[in-house]
Amino acid sequence: MPKKLLILLALNLCILSVFAQKASIRGSVVDTIERKKLQNSSIVLIRSTDSIMVKTVRANEKGEFELTNLKKGDYSLLISYPKMADYVRDIRLTDSSKFNLGPIHMETKTFLLNEVKIQAERQAAIKMRGDTIVFQADSFAVKPNANVQDLLRRLPGIEVDKNGAIKAAGEDVNTVLVEGEEFFGDDPLLATKYLKASSVKEVQVYDKKSKQTELTGIEDGKKEKIINIKLKDNAKNGYLSTLDGNSDLNHFKNIGGMLGIYKGKMKAAVYGNSSNLNQDSKITAAMSKLKGGDYDMIEVMDDGSTISYMSGGDYDDYFSPTNGLPDYTTLGAHFSDKWNENKLGLKLNYKNNDARVDDIRTSNGQNLLPNGTSFFSSGRTTDYTRKTGQNLKGNFEIFVDSLSTLKISFSG
Repeated sequence: MPKKLLILLALNLCILSVFAQKASIRGSVVDTIERKKLQNSSIVLIRSTDSIMVKTVRANEKGEFELTNLKKGDYSLLISYPKMADYVRDIRLTDSSKFNLGPIHMETKTFLLNEVKIQAERQAAIKMRGDTIVFQADSFAVKPNANVQDLLRRLPGIEVDKNGAIKAAGEDVNTVLVEGEEFFGDDPLLATKYLKASSVKEVQVYDKKSKQTELTGIEDGKKEKIINIKLKDNAKNGYLSTLDGNSDLNHFKNIGGMLGIYKGKMKAAVYGNSSNLNQDSKITAAMSKLKGGDYDMIEVMDDGSTISYMSGGDYDDYFSPTNGLPDYTTLGAHFSDKWNENKLGLKLNYKNNDARVDDIRTSNGQNLLPNGTSFFSSGRTTDYTRKTGQNLKGNFEIFVDSLSTLKISFSG
């Protein structure tokens, strides 16, 4: 019995020791000029060794904040508030550190010297701007000629696998925007693989309401993680091209290519694919996600529920393997632009498909009779099919005001 009590006592001491080894940081955020408490100030703790964001909190109504259960190590504390210069402080924590920073006085940007502002901006590799996490791209080193995927892999909380799939804060990212707009569609591959990291100014990560909520104004509780890439001023106009080729240099081939130009809001591209394999090219698969429209009409019912009516099916946009020896050719084009201070928008997508399939079947058989006689048979059947088609999809948007948008979708 005494032995069991000693073991339990030892375990309790170990548990208490573990809890006692967690450090904390606390303080309050104050406006230097007006001496008021800065509620909802953003507080971000970044690990100095690898720039990983450890914790982020908001100041309460009294401007107070507390970061608890911290491990020992070197950190950078970043505090930001609209129209205030960022506060940055390096902190070294031990297992039992209890930092009380007291009142932290935030200076307005207009009262700071240019040299101080420049220095503060360079130190703030990560900012909280409202509910958006903002990464300053030049603060994260990448190799020369690296693409945006390489840059994203360096950012805290963002993961990119070998196929280009992206996760932010553990959630899937299915849409990557450039300057707040689709970059030849919302497929992350087009922006992250073919844009250079050196052209990026900022990477913004935020949650966006569902399209149904945006169109109806009725909150459905659904949100998706979005990445928006802000380009440097000298990189907002350019072109991109890519070739995806696979061949045995004899008979089999799967070749796809795309050439696009972008200038401000205007984007135009042509693409094509030629294949005699039962698989789609990466280029065609990515460009297939260029859609002309999402909804034709949303009807709000008496009970608050909504019904979405959609037209212009996308069934022809997706590759479907088939039997036989295929020979596919696909050609397509995309155009989108906005005018009149972004109040008018047009998107057009054209696609031409030509699918030819030779289906050759052979058979051989042997029949044995009771008297031992054998009959042999053989056969050969050849089927040739060809399917061609083309379609044009698009939409025209008129932004009436901040609450109303007229969207006309068409396809044929």
